[in-house]
Amino acid sequence: MTAMYDRPYWYTYGNKGLHDSGYFGRWCIEAVAVVKAFGLDDSVCLGHEHYPGDLLRPSGPSTHLLRDTETQPQAAQSKSPIAPAPRPGLWSRLLGKR
Repeated sequence: MTAMYDRPYWYTYGNKGLHDSGYFGRWCIEAVAVVKAFGLDDSVCLGHEHYPGDLLRPSGPSTHLLRDTETQPQAAQSKSPIAPAPRPGLWSRLLGKR
């Protein structure tokens, strides 16, 4: 096996330097689609780094644990008393959540 096939080509793009850009990580969107389509229980997958369970629970608490290095931004800690109503996201509309 050559070095070209040691890892998939896209594996290179999952480094930490891309977390500040538009890269969202290696989410398994297909797993969420299967859970939604067949009405499966995904409690075993919740909390897994690559399982985007938040797509099925847009208004609920996050299904991911915060890492020790992650902190909430200052803007998120102090909310304005007059905040606009949250709009449903693209995935919420596609999955039928309102």
